[in-house]
Amino acid sequence: MSIVVDRLLNTDSPSLSAASAQSRTGVLLLVLSITLLVVGVQWLVISPREPETVDLVGRSDFAHWDTSIPTPVLDELQWACAAFLATDRVKTVALWRGGWLAIQGVVAQELDVSVAPGPLLLDAMARETANSISNLPLFPGRIEFARLLPPNVQSLLIQPMGREGVMLLASNRQRGFSSLDKAWAVRVAEKLGATFDRSQEGLSGASKPVSLPKGPDSQDAPA
Repeated sequence: MSIVVDRLLNTDSPSLSAASAQSRTGVLLLVLSITLLVVGVQWLVISPREPETVDLVGRSDFAHWDTSIPTPVLDELQWACAAFLATDRVKTVALWRGGWLAIQGVVAQELDVSVAPGPLLLDAMARETANSISNLPLFPGRIEFARLLPPNVQSLLIQPMGREGVMLLASNRQRGFSSLDKAWAVRVAEKLGATFDRSQEGLSGASKPVSLPKGPDSQDAPA
C-alpha cells in the first residue's frame, strides 16, 4: 500500500511519461473501487435488519376484565390496554394485581385466567425493575407464559406496577419494543399503580383517576 501511495504522490519524477500517468490513474481507480467495496460491506454488516413479524397462533381479539374493581379504575385500565394495542408492535396486554385484572389481544388457545404469575413476573414486582426479552423463542423461561400467551410470541416487556402489580406486553416481532415504548410503559405503569393505590385507600383519587400519558399512536385518555 505504501508503494501505491508513493506512486500516486510522486509527481516530480523527471521520467514521468504518458504511460506512467495512465498507470497511476488505473491504480487510483482500483484503490477507489476497493474502498467503495469495503465501505459497502461494512454498511451491510452494521445496519440492522428490520425485525420480521409473525402471525401469532391463538385466540384473537380476546378481552378479559375484572369487573369487581371500581368503574373509574376499570375505565383507565381499558384505555391503557386500547392505547397499547393501537400501536403496530403490541399484540397482547395483560395486567396483574392480586389477579388478572385485564387481558386483551391475542392469547393462548387454552388460556387460563387463573394462572398465577411465574418467577419472571414475581421477580419484576419484587425488584420493581422492568425486564425486556427481545427474543422469547430462545428464552428457556418462556414456558412461564404457555397458558397465557400464544406459543410464537417473539418478544416481551415486563413492567412492574409497584411491588404488587405487573404489566405484560407481548409483540409479534423480535426486539419489538423501542426505548420510547419502554419509557411510555414506565409512565403508564406508574399512573395505573397510583390509581390502584388510591382506590384501595378509599381516597378521592379513586373517583377521579390520574390522567394517563399519551403514547406515540394512542388515543386520548379518559377525562
